[in-house]
Amino acid sequence: MSDIEHCYNEPLVSVIVPVHNTERFISQCIESILNQDYKKTQLIIVDDCSNDKSCEICRKYAEDDARVINVRLHSKCGVSKARNVGISKAKGEYICFVDSDDFLKTGYIRKYVNLINQYKVAVVYGYHMYYQNGIFISRPKRVPKGYHSVEELSSNLIDDGTLTGILFGSACGAIYKSSFLKVNNISFDERLTKNEDGVFNLDLLSKCKKIYVTHYDGYCYRKWKSDTNVNILVPDDGLDMATEAIMQKHSNIMNFACQMKRRNVSIIFWNAINIGACSNSNIYNVRKLRSYMEKSTIDQDYKTLKIKQCSVYKRILIYLLYKKYHFLFCFVIKYIYPFVKRYR
Repeated sequence: MSDIEHCYNEPLVSVIVPVHNTERFISQCIESILNQDYKKTQLIIVDDCSNDKSCEICRKYAEDDARVINVRLHSKCGVSKARNVGISKAKGEYICFVDSDDFLKTGYIRKYVNLINQYKVAVVYGYHMYYQNGIFISRPKRVPKGYHSVEELSSNLIDDGTLTGILFGSACGAIYKSSFLKVNNISFDERLTKNEDGVFNLDLLSKCKKIYVTHYDGYCYRKWKSDTNVNILVPDDGLDMATEAIMQKHSNIMNFACQMKRRNVSIIFWNAINIGACSNSNIYNVRKLRSYMEKSTIDQDYKTLKIKQCSVYKRILIYLLYKKYHFLFCFVIKYIYPFVKRYR
């Protein structure tokens, strides 16, 4: 069979890329998709009202390659709306999501198509590598590779107690069966500004019985946004809105009460890190952290964590919070953590 005939017989894969002001990276993202060794793709770019050169760059790719569809939203609506628009335009048997500042290894799409075809599941989840300053960093694998029933994973889906959040917290680094999403009316919750990927996956997992997990990490997640010089001392309500959505839709999940306590500690943990990292003086941050922690429920919920399964740096940080060593916590976050986290 010739390469052309082989390509004709392969399933179409729709790759959805929401874009907002990523002119520095969007070309590498698009080219990593178009240059895959799997050619039968439909690239759907949804520009969420960028005000840099992203729109112009995307338009040029659409003019030059018939596989590319370029859609521009009339107002900034957020990543969930952009992805939902992409889903509505997807013609492929399978759907992948890629963020516009990330990129794929060359064999990524073929690898995922082969797996989802082989195991006949609604979704195949994988992992991504961090890409920072020209260096690739592998992430810990939270789920063993292989075929899994959703039931066996359900006691850890919302939070597995390792301060890492929703078990399948990203829609990227995965491939979805398009018909399954559409028949079950699964879409991204456009009200959410945080954890929208994780809630999307929880919605999907509530509808299916089996999934496949691969440890292949061909998705390259670019870490480029600086975490320094931030001034966010008051945690936003984005995670609270996601928590509310989870409680409304997924309260029947196994071990729900315990998982929600773990999630609460995870949110406290990451909010505390954001406070400690602020560019204000360390003393000022300590006062804000102490005030925040006095209102938290970490004392009651701490014991639900799986401390031994947490990474060393997380064990240290959560211990400092639990023991109320707020000054030391802020010092570590501001002056030591920025170096340690690069290699976590």
